[in-house]
Amino acid sequence: MKPARGWRGCAPGQVRSGQVRSEGIRVCVKVKGFDARAENQLAQLLPSTIIAPLPEAELIVFDPYAPDLDGLLSADALRVFWAHDHHHSFAHYVMFLLKTNIILPAHFCRRDHLFAFNANIGNTVPATTNQWPVEELEHLARQDESGPRSDDLYGGFGAYDVGLQRSIFVGAVMERLPQHALSIRRIQNCDDPYFSLSSAQRYADWRHHKVSLCAAIGQDIPIRLFDALASGQIPIVPNSLTNLDWVISPQDQKKLGIETYDADDPDSAIAAWRRALGNFDRLSVSGIKDRIFYFLDNHSLVKRLEIMLRTVLRI
Repeated sequence: MKPARGWRGCAPGQVRSGQVRSEGIRVCVKVKGFDARAENQLAQLLPSTIIAPLPEAELIVFDPYAPDLDGLLSADALRVFWAHDHHHSFAHYVMFLLKTNIILPAHFCRRDHLFAFNANIGNTVPATTNQWPVEELEHLARQDESGPRSDDLYGGFGAYDVGLQRSIFVGAVMERLPQHALSIRRIQNCDDPYFSLSSAQRYADWRHHKVSLCAAIGQDIPIRLFDALASGQIPIVPNSLTNLDWVISPQDQKKLGIETYDADDPDSAIAAWRRALGNFDRLSVSGIKDRIFYFLDNHSLVKRLEIMLRTVLRI
């Protein structure tokens, strides 16, 4: 195997063209939801890479949820950080920005400030659902979809200080629409009953509903958009999301039944919910399967990792 061509000891924030070889590279992935099934799929998509444990890795890809972050940051390897919260709050992982070699933003908006911490800001790789490990999600997604689903508009939102406008908007929808399963959770995730459910129970909760509300904190594309598709729901999304048409083409949005509404306008959101219900009933069970398999084929964690590694291996 060829040596790593000068990666070892590469200073944080520094990487030169030609440092990253594309064949035989040993990669360690520390991303929430990455499991043995994902590893096998990724190895098939990128046969020239070798998925390796941390001590053997020449390249590490990690996100804010990775265990032993201190160990990752001190590892003798090229470090690639998939930043998730840069669009609203990033103070809790400034150290990762400073001590990593390449940063890949998860959102198209509010990313310019990252250059203050690191010169190597790569292309945006959108976030995706991380509630369910890859193998479990594929198993759950293939279950029988003929069961009843509620018309109630679905969605649980955290009441973050930076998301005050979102909370006001969701609260207004709740006041105007009696037929909803919306909630604003004013407790930390670790104390939230939703997160005490097993991943299978959470998936069952999502698949019990037809339509879910996507409301962003800024102009980011929310992870819940992909949660909805992965569970067969139709998401309704604000028309202010940055580069939504690039992530999901207008043609695919129409085919999947996705509806948009005017940002922060509760009446517009309710109208979009009604249209989405009509789409759901018209598309029926085949529409549920189309949305699930569209997600698996285009927006799964493995697809995101493939994009990340192909991006880095071109350097």
